[in-house]
Amino acid sequence: MSGASHDLGYLPKTRVEAFSDGVVAIIVTILVLEIKVPRLEGDRLDDQLLAALWHALPLVGAYAVSFMVLLVFWVAHHQLMHSLRRVDRNLLWLNGLFLMILAFVPAPTALIGEYPNAVAGSVLYGAVLALAGLSFAAMRIYITRHGALLHEVVPAAAARQAVRKGLLSPILYGLGAALAVVDTRLAWGIYVIVPLIYILPGAFDRMPHQSLD
Repeated sequence: MSGASHDLGYLPKTRVEAFSDGVVAIIVTILVLEIKVPRLEGDRLDDQLLAALWHALPLVGAYAVSFMVLLVFWVAHHQLMHSLRRVDRNLLWLNGLFLMILAFVPAPTALIGEYPNAVAGSVLYGAVLALAGLSFAAMRIYITRHGALLHEVVPAAAARQAVRKGLLSPILYGLGAALAVVDTRLAWGIYVIVPLIYILPGAFDRMPHQSLD
């Protein structure tokens, strides 16, 4: 009975994964819906279309970067959930906070597309991604401090290394937001590089899936 009562504070992770995947899918859909087909009339439609496409390039570029950022977060979230045996109430709230911040990404993306030369859009973009990175790092830190949530086969060293690597994201995005005040091109150089850093798997990501089943 004592073991059963001890487990009452824990919950299965399947609904967390399903809900999170659904939210990310909606965010990506909203992101692409910001790219609209231009409505043109009159003569020289080809010239008008070329001009409209040229005008849309900042939004398309911001969409591509945002999609990569969301994809990196989704892959990292999937790996994190896969490493867990179960979740608890606190982790549910931390996961909800992460998704809430991530759902705001389409707003600065659209702002940049509409006003590509405005500093405020690039600052807001970096700030939102920095907050998303911090909230995801908070989940990692919480999990490493509550080892009962993790599979027994997950090495503690690998979990701590994942936390350190995860903290790099908000630092770089925060730096990008600060640099945007000086030159938005410097900021976007960082925004493009950060997802590339996380494409390469770390020790936490390379753990065999069979051992976690």
